[in-house]
Amino acid sequence: MMCNNLLLNRLLIYTRDGKIAYDEKFHHGVNIIRGENSSGKSTITHFMFYVLGGAFNDWVKEAKKCSHVIAEVVLNGAVLTLKRDLNFNEEGKANKSEPMYIFWGEIKEALESLVGENWHKYSFITTPNKKSFSNVLFENLDIPIVKGENNITMHQILRLMYVDQESPTASLFLYEQFDSSLTRETISDLLLGIYNQDLYDKKQRKVEAEKEFEDVKREIKMMKQFTVDNIELSPDALKVCIENKEKDMGTFYLDTWLNEKDKTMKIGAIDLIGVIDKTDFNGGIYTNITFENLVKEIMDSVNLTEDEYEIQEDLKNITLTGYLPICSHRAALQQVVFAVGAIADCSRSSKIKIYTIENSENHSIIEKTNIFQGTKKIEQNELVTGVSIIAHNYSKSNQV
Repeated sequence: MMCNNLLLNRLLIYTRDGKIAYDEKFHHGVNIIRGENSSGKSTITHFMFYVLGGAFNDWVKEAKKCSHVIAEVVLNGAVLTLKRDLNFNEEGKANKSEPMYIFWGEIKEALESLVGENWHKYSFITTPNKKSFSNVLFENLDIPIVKGENNITMHQILRLMYVDQESPTASLFLYEQFDSSLTRETISDLLLGIYNQDLYDKKQRKVEAEKEFEDVKREIKMMKQFTVDNIELSPDALKVCIENKEKDMGTFYLDTWLNEKDKTMKIGAIDLIGVIDKTDFNGGIYTNITFENLVKEIMDSVNLTEDEYEIQEDLKNITLTGYLPICSHRAALQQVVFAVGAIADCSRSSKIKIYTIENSENHSIIEKTNIFQGTKKIEQNELVTGVSIIAHNYSKSNQV
């Protein structure tokens, strides 16, 4: 036979100027709070729900004049005094996750003791290093603490014990958005004393597996639009397709960021060539210097090691003579690379690669699987029909 019980002995509500707005003692059994319409009966029950651990913030204007609520309760024979503050933001909304102060004793002793001496503060949320007030109350009520992603708190337990006027009359639970059947079932199991952690874990995994299954079904339905052969949708074929499509997009560095909204951030990133565009190279006049040594001088100047760039082998020993003005490291590298008919590229890589491009024509076919619908914008770049090049010869002079 279950002997777990939670009894409310007394409720005290204080205003912000320190006066008592409500003080009532309750007896074991049925207690009836009566009064005329809009006299505050529901508000009093909201305070009961809140002080016992409920997450409530839809207070009427009269309740917003109150500062805190105190309750003397009995948990399986142990007398405790609970206290929760009411704090409101600029919009008048209260923090429904306020912590709870617990005094181990009667309310008379609690009122005589300063907060901090014999009162203990517990937060709404459980952390790895600290118990929540729900954990403390559960332990004293001999209710198992549910381990898992669904956070079963005193708020959830009270939802089955307390129903307000706004909840549907056919509902056993206090109405709450995004309520799951697993949460409701777990609460009833806890209160009936038949909760089992292993069974709960399996039920939770079942919910997750069903969601994963629905996601896979949607993905397969989408893929069927792009293939006529179901063999292509076999696990082995899909695995090969994914492995062939996966490519390293490269290494990028944070460049700009903007907080557009509280939970939205817009960031801009640049590759390694973009990074060296932000620093200056001092330039110089060079005579018969090898391409490899000149590139090394530019890279050393920006503190890039030989592991961060690579040069095509047949380009290394080409000799160069000329003048490099003071410019960015990127512009200097661009001019040197252009002089030997090569390009500098770091796409799909963490390093800058310098190589030549062979003349070729691309006759590849765009497969149906590479055609994407819903593209919002297609832009054609300007057509380049010719390039003009001006070359200069420079020689060192003894004049200053």
